[in-house]
Amino acid sequence: AERAEAEAGLFLLNSPKTGALELPISDRSYEEILESAKAVASASGRPTLIGSRTALRAVVVAPGPSFKLGVRLKPLLAEAAGKGGGGPAQFQAQFPDEASLERFLESAREALL
Repeated sequence: AERAEAEAGLFLLNSPKTGALELPISDRSYEEILESAKAVASASGRPTLIGSRTALRAVVVAPGPSFKLGVRLKPLLAEAAGKGGGGPAQFQAQFPDEASLERFLESAREALL
């Protein structure tokens, strides 16, 4: 948790000041990207997206339920050949390949503007 919080602080120094935040796709495990997304969303107060190249998974975390992630992001899965779901403040998905993962993250970022 300390590592994720420190990385969140560094990431936020150079990030845009508005809108959803997208961390670079990582080679880390799903558990590690989830921890990173939670730390950035908590520190920024904004939805945060990240993908794991090795796990072919994406996670989106919002600082609260008002973002309605499940409702907003579930429709994007079909066009990216993904499977997953979530609630109002956290969403996760699995993809068949890296191109599908990237396509979903791009669509999700646009949906959360």
